Amino acid sequence: MTDTASASAQLSGQQRLLAHCRSQLLANLEAFARSIGFIEQKTIAAFVDEAARCHDELVGLHDRRGFEQAHGLTASRISLVHEHDLEFTLELTALARRLRDYCRIELSRLHGRYMMLLGQRDAAEEQTPVGPETVCRALRALADAAGFDPAQRLQFLERCGEPLARTLRATYRELGATLDAAGLRPHRASAPAPRPEDRAPEPTRADQPSHTADTDARIATLVQPALALAERAERREHALIEATAVIERLLRADTPNVIGQFLAHWWLPLLARLHYNHGGEHPQWRICCELAKRLAQSIHPPTEPQARTRWADALPTLNRKLAQGLAALGLAEEAQRAALAPCITAQQAALAGTLLPPGQAPTPAPATLSAPLGANGLRIFNHNRYAIGAPPPHPAATATRGDWLAIDLPDGSAMRGCIGWTGATGYVVVLADPAVPRVLIATRRALAEAAAAGRCRLG
Repeated sequence: MTDTASASAQLSGQQRLLAHCRSQLLANLEAFARSIGFIEQKTIAAFVDEAARCHDELVGLHDRRGFEQAHGLTASRISLVHEHDLEFTLELTALARRLRDYCRIELSRLHGRYMMLLGQRDAAEEQTPVGPETVCRALRALADAAGFDPAQRLQFLERCGEPLARTLRATYRELGATLDAAGLRPHRASAPAPRPEDRAPEPTRADQPSHTADTDARIATLVQPALALAERAERREHALIEATAVIERLLRADTPNVIGQFLAHWWLPLLARLHYNHGGEHPQWRICCELAKRLAQSIHPPTEPQARTRWADALPTLNRKLAQGLAALGLAEEAQRAALAPCITAQQAALAGTLLPPGQAPTPAPATLSAPLGANGLRIFNHNRYAIGAPPPHPAATATRGDWLAIDLPDGSAMRGCIGWTGATGYVVVLADPAVPRVLIATRRALAEAAAAGRCRLG
């Protein structure tokens, strides 16, 4: 056989193998869709076709410029949606991350083999054509084809998470076995064994808890059911931190207490809600940030007479828009007037030339502990109101996955657990104590506050 014929046969073999893997993925996804109640072929076809399309784009079959041009078609592509679709997109992205964590062993092995099949060496695992990002992009098509409204789409994701995880794990095992049988096994260079004198001493129990594979497995089992709630807590914490940063930039030494208290007590939750639901690029977020800035400036009237008149004339419109923001939080008209009254009094005093007393920063609210939220005593330790956006760092608050923490909680109880999960932003961790068992979702700010008070420590 000539070299050309041999290369052609090899290429044909790779294409057949790739087509087999693609078909196996699509068949398993169709079976999954039917198992959770979808029966209309048109709806199922939309799901399967989108998965095939994403797979082919990543492989480079759809775009002949090659795999490199398809790099980034997964997580970035499912983020390019309209503003009203943002919450669904965030939940899809979170689901893809959970699926990746759940299947990390099988998918990590499969990724290397799939890249060998495609002749790639430096692609990230997120670009695996059969990976969770491809599947989550197809889930959007399935939800659209089913005609789900926004609430139904979120319920759909919650319903399909567990069965989809089982489907993908089984699929990745099947595909891995197929590629192994075809001889696609990445070669790993063996590192020389360290000399005894080079080895670090083993930590004693006094240094940290003993950690075994069984302990890791039990921690992972405890953490897994808490991940959906932890990811929502992380989004909420991110929103609170972004809103807090806006408020803290506006608080000056000469800002009257009533203005600072209004911003921290009333406007902060509104900004946090907007950021959580729509993100920091949404027009309503920018409008409400600007209103906060105008309120902080409203007690500093200009000295030039005409500008002072324009400033005074603009105050009723400003206060009316602030009241609309309070209404969006659910406050009745009487409560809106009560919340705004001190600010209006301060504005009138400033207009009259009355010297306002120096301001004080709003008092941060302490972190709170939720009631148990499910199995294994799951609770959330976080801030629900204004707190310092960036507390001083502490080793316990910056601990990473695998570290053990001992925490004295606000209700007087104590917990000692291992960090089994950290969020993508780093704002939230999940701790688990397999001996009890017990699970705690905690924000870094809450841990830092407890550590500063001597109530949280490593070990």
